[in-house]
This record gives sequence, C-alpha cells and structure tokens, in this order.
Amino acid sequence: MEERGERVRRKARELWLLDGMPEGKAQEHWYKAEDIVRTEDFDAFLANPNPGAEALANCDRLNPDPAARPIEPPPVRSKPKPRARSGAKPARDPLLPPIAPPRRHEAKLQGGLT
Repeated sequence: MEERGERVRRKARELWLLDGMPEGKAQEHWYKAEDIVRTEDFDAFLANPNPGAEALANCDRLNPDPAARPIEPPPVRSKPKPRARSGAKPARDPLLPPIAPPRRHEAKLQGGLT
C-alpha cells in the first residue's frame, strides 16, 4: 500500500508541475493522480491477471531447489464403504415402529375338517 501511495504522490507532483504549480489545487491534482495510478494498476492486471501462475510455472528455472517448491496438498482419498457381514440384515431406523412378523397362512379345508 505504501508503494501505491508513493506513486500517487509522485504523479500528483508531476501533474502540479505540468499545470504551472498553481496554489490551492493540491486536492484536484491528488484525485487525478489516484485515477491515473488506479488505471495503470488495472491495465497491469489485465496484462497478467494471475502472476502467481506464471511464477509457479517458472519456479524450477528460478529456484531449482526442490525444498523451495510449493507444497502440494495430499491426494484426497475416499472413505472405504462399510462391508456387510454375510447373512446380516440391513440396518433399520431405530425411530420407526417394529415390523410385525409375517403371518403364516394355513390352508383351511372346506367342510369343517381340520
């Protein structure tokens, strides 16, 4: 931030000198200088929107030390799926009412014979 403030100050002085060093127009020159510096910063951003990517691409040339390379995050491992035991019943929500056992249908004989 200090570097930007210094650039604005130098640009405001330059504008003041070019305007003939008038008295009482310091604020006007300062605002014009801020606009110019902001435009220069924006143009520089458009020219290279991601300077970190460029630095990362050239890190081996600039600094061949492997310890100085950026640390890569560990690979994401998925959690293992739980295995069901053989013959195990599927889990049931404990908040649901219990399931009634199935009824056995007996064959009824006609004529009252059992």
